[in-house]
Amino acid sequence: MKMKITAIILLTFTTLALFASDNVIEYLRAKSDGKSITVEWKTTSEQDINSFAIERAGSDQIFESIETKQAKGFASTYTYLDESAFKTSENGDKTLSKNIYFYRIAINKKDGSKVYSTIANVTHNTSSIRRTWGMLKEMFR
Repeated sequence: MKMKITAIILLTFTTLALFASDNVIEYLRAKSDGKSITVEWKTTSEQDINSFAIERAGSDQIFESIETKQAKGFASTYTYLDESAFKTSENGDKTLSKNIYFYRIAINKKDGSKVYSTIANVTHNTSSIRRTWGMLKEMFR
């Protein structure tokens, strides 16, 4: 009986430790100012973390990596400015683009494994004038 209780306690603590080890990101936020989208996240711990890949998806929920940031090695706050979000319109509206974007962070561990954060979504409104001007500037870079 004593061994069963000890085994249950050990199993419980092991499960909690494993669960806590994947809880790397305290929060993930995405906000739009009409020009770009700011993605911000804060880590609780970066032990055994190699890098963070910012991934974006449209309404189709198919995520693609858009940027990678190296882990600092200690609890930190990260910011990524997504200026390419306004360049595409999922709905083809010529006067006003209203897109919903989804962001998540792929946490790349030093052992080669990967876990994902929760998903943050944002509605991004961009006028066609801003989109066209941005595309023209991009052509001449």
